Amino acid sequence: FETDENTDAPKEGDSTFRREGDRLVMTGITMTEGSLREDLRLGMVKYTALGGQVWIDRGAGAEALAGAEILLLDGDGNQLQSLNAGENGAWRFSGLMPGDYRIQANLPEGTVAVEPDDERLDSGLISVAEETDGRTGRTGLISLRMGRDQLSLNIGSVLPGTIGDYCWLDENGNGWQDGGEYGIPHVKVELIRNEVTVAETETDQYGLYFFREVYPATYTLRATAPAEVKPTQKRTDIYLIVSSLVETEDAEAYTEPFTVASDSTDFNIDLGYVLRKKGAYPAGYGEQETMDWSKAYEGVELK
Repeated sequence: FETDENTDAPKEGDSTFRREGDRLVMTGITMTEGSLREDLRLGMVKYTALGGQVWIDRGAGAEALAGAEILLLDGDGNQLQSLNAGENGAWRFSGLMPGDYRIQANLPEGTVAVEPDDERLDSGLISVAEETDGRTGRTGLISLRMGRDQLSLNIGSVLPGTIGDYCWLDENGNGWQDGGEYGIPHVKVELIRNEVTVAETETDQYGLYFFREVYPATYTLRATAPAEVKPTQKRTDIYLIVSSLVETEDAEAYTEPFTVASDSTDFNIDLGYVLRKKGAYPAGYGEQETMDWSKAYEGVELK
């Protein structure tokens, strides 16, 4: 029997063949007239492989991602082997025996593992990670059968985004940000995905707020402002200086759903309010220290 790199002789046992170079052979079989031999057994081991590719969506579709650390784990999560994805993002563990395995990808700094319910996977992209935590993605249990390679175990990644901007008091009620209108401090802003709050912050003394390291997906914002104000009118004519708030529920106001793209920055999600009663301002309004606007966005990468 001619073997290949994935075939080997088994350990000593019932096989009556032995290895000679790249073949499994049996010699010295004595036959006599009318004899029957049914005890000749060819045993072999067919090694199997697990493999795939690591890809990344930088905002313009999937491309190969090199350098990710790929771990081969047993069914209990213990590490067996490790390697790094090649220049084309490919990885492969060969010479494996049947059994239960898991694959874990530790992605490069700054990248995030694609989550199992990511809408990118609806377009035909494959990412087999079932458990994700930032840069780490891990598959579920992979049952490997002898000689049946599984080489499409791709793992996807994305780059987080940044959103935010300005919560202001629209003193003349025209729906635009005008000169002399200040930001509103201490407004609670929640980032909501699939009806669950995934992060929250509060506007600073200048009315600024940011969410960094946001997983690319669809979100809404919920803002809870002081009792002295309510959302200003909704306008759509000058996108850069209008309010994104469109729905009000008691003291809370919501934006329309918006999508955070991979590796994106959106500083145009402004929150505008007007006074409920003329002259009754929220605490801290107009009391901010002088702002050096050249430093207002320090630590935020503009893209």
